[in-house]
Amino acid sequence: MSTEMEQVHARFIKLLDAHLHGEDGKLNFSEDDIRVMNDAYLLAQTAHGEAKRLSGELYVNHPVAVAEILLDLGIRDRDAIVAALLHDVEEDTDVGITAIKNQFGSAVALLVEGLTKLRNLAEATREETQAQNVIKLLFALSRDPRVIVVKLADRVHNMRTLSGHPTEQKQRDIAKETHDIYVPIANILGIHAFKEELEDLSIRALDPFGYQEIEKKLALSKQDGIHFLERVKEQITAELRTQFPPETHFAVMGRVKTVHSIYTKMHKKNITFEEIHDLYAVRVIVDTVADCWLAFGYLNQLYTAVPNRFKNWIKETKKNGYQSIHNTFISGDGIRFEAQIRTWDMHVTAELGVAAHWKYKLGFNDNLLEKRVRWAREVLDSYAESDSVEEVVRTIKSDIAPMDVVMVFTPKGKYIELKSGATVVDFAYSIHTTLGHRMVGAKVNGIPASFDHVLQNEDTVEIIAATDREIESGKYTEGPKRDWLQFAKTSRARTKICAWFKRERRPENIVEGKKEIFQQMRRNFVRLKQEEYETLLLKAIVKTAFGRNGQKTPAEKLEDFYAAVGYGGISTENLMRVLADEYNILLYERQQNPMVECKEISNGMGVVVEGIANCTVKLAQCCHPLRGDPIIGYILRASARGAGGVSIHKRSCPNVPQ
Repeated sequence: MSTEMEQVHARFIKLLDAHLHGEDGKLNFSEDDIRVMNDAYLLAQTAHGEAKRLSGELYVNHPVAVAEILLDLGIRDRDAIVAALLHDVEEDTDVGITAIKNQFGSAVALLVEGLTKLRNLAEATREETQAQNVIKLLFALSRDPRVIVVKLADRVHNMRTLSGHPTEQKQRDIAKETHDIYVPIANILGIHAFKEELEDLSIRALDPFGYQEIEKKLALSKQDGIHFLERVKEQITAELRTQFPPETHFAVMGRVKTVHSIYTKMHKKNITFEEIHDLYAVRVIVDTVADCWLAFGYLNQLYTAVPNRFKNWIKETKKNGYQSIHNTFISGDGIRFEAQIRTWDMHVTAELGVAAHWKYKLGFNDNLLEKRVRWAREVLDSYAESDSVEEVVRTIKSDIAPMDVVMVFTPKGKYIELKSGATVVDFAYSIHTTLGHRMVGAKVNGIPASFDHVLQNEDTVEIIAATDREIESGKYTEGPKRDWLQFAKTSRARTKICAWFKRERRPENIVEGKKEIFQQMRRNFVRLKQEEYETLLLKAIVKTAFGRNGQKTPAEKLEDFYAAVGYGGISTENLMRVLADEYNILLYERQQNPMVECKEISNGMGVVVEGIANCTVKLAQCCHPLRGDPIIGYILRASARGAGGVSIHKRSCPNVPQ
């Protein structure tokens, strides 16, 4: 064993020793736990051997760092720590999942398998690979939530060591993926500590200049901020100590906004750093909900409340389980600050989310854990009917990406959270798929509303649905309308509508899809013979159809493809990007091996293009060729936005060589 390996092992032993006892002095881990975790480290060390990370350090440092992040978070679950130590073993070494299962059990093997990226995706694009790996991760999450906690810890360490990647582009790619996918997952699952750090690390890589500017200005105002927060904390503490009974257990904390929070606010509201007036936040933690409201009243006596800033997240619990009372106040010296008031249980949930289950096993609500992972199952459910990778990627970005939300209510007062811009159709499908399929009318705040009506905060929405008797009598036909896809903003609604058309209207979908594809081709001046059309489409299928259509015949693949376009599973906008590339390849091959039937076809401009019917001809504005001039034609590249065709220049035009 090398000296460097010995140092890493010593560091790991020291790490376990530091976390052996809790704050109450009780043992966090048994002797058997320590032995198993040490065995996992030794396996990781042997498997990774002398392999190095891009930073130049031994690779085994990485799994140790991931385990340390979990331990620092408060995770006291042996299997989670073992999985952290072994999370790259199956993917990067010769040690298989069976060997891990035999030594450490099926629970650890399941975690490691869920953390292992998919292989054999040679034909897949980067976006496809990303989508399929996220789906795999969500499947693992739906079976065991610990997998996402380990994965987020892994991503935190990868982001901390991002500078080890040799190119800025690779760093930005990883940071973009982190910001778009892993930050929202951490938020949805309520792991606040991971969310905030990943946000800041992402922005530092994506906009280093902007990050540094905010960091410098924060550093200049930090001393004043610390003094201000200390003053406010002392004032609130003194007031609560006077008002609360002596046995009440409370705490007052202060913090400055994160760089990411400031950065987002500056860009969203188009304001400068100096125009942000709520850089500071104070958190009051008490024993009961009743104490929360008492504390809120005392703060209103101490400070002036800013109008329209009150949020009652205790009554309207967020999807990730977050609860707290929020309001913004102005101190005696005119400085704004946000106050968050919550109970100790709410505080644990807000900071640790899912991770709290493995730190506080006693008294933690398993129903809350189930609510958090139910989101993963809902997202996965929307993939079941998808035929294309682009639909999966679109759903992932729609469901996971950070977004503003609106809070709307059912007539019975049930609270529903939807993405900003959601319509009546989205609301109906968020309640139940059948309700969406049978919707024949709607009311918003008691007034009849169209199906494309955009919902606002605190709207009350009533969906009017056809009954079984009305459908049986023929008064109404069950099923959505195709134009609903145009104003459905949530992936759940879109997926359910597409799934209905896929299941119930296949012949119609094939006709609609074929019609749409040929219209797009004509619109983009793609001119081919029938057999060439089919060859081109079959090539496009390989790049757009999710699952690659298995062993189906070319005819079956084409029918499935037309149907997918017809019911909205594949967008023609993305399809034309693929077809344009394939069409340009075909044109290039024709130029290399010209085999065309030459025809003279007049286009009204005095220019004859041989072998291509209805070709668009554009006279270049740089040299203005006239009838009788020696000319040369340049084939324009077809794209999703515009047609191809031929640009005509004078042979003497200086732009021709370019």
